[in-house]
Amino acid sequence: MQNKTTLLICNPRAGKSLTRPKPEKLLKALGPLAASTHLAVTAYPGHAREIAAVEGNRYQTVICCGGDGTLNEVISGLPRYVSRPLYVIRL
Repeated sequence: MQNKTTLLICNPRAGKSLTRPKPEKLLKALGPLAASTHLAVTAYPGHAREIAAVEGNRYQTVICCGGDGTLNEVISGLPRYVSRPLYVIRL
């Protein structure tokens, strides 16, 4: 397990141009929690699923920032069996 306890999966192309998530602003908004957060920015369709499948089990909390499609990818990509509670939050 990594030192970081939170994985932030961000789809910067989600939403309308004025409301699109800005990864840097999200980390800044987390304040002191940002130090224990790993930011993963999606680059193509299906990437959030891949990130969640590979990285999801290493973190206690997964934060999804994007639309319904991004949330669906994250949830479907998370490992089915984890050894501890895992929290998924959508911003």
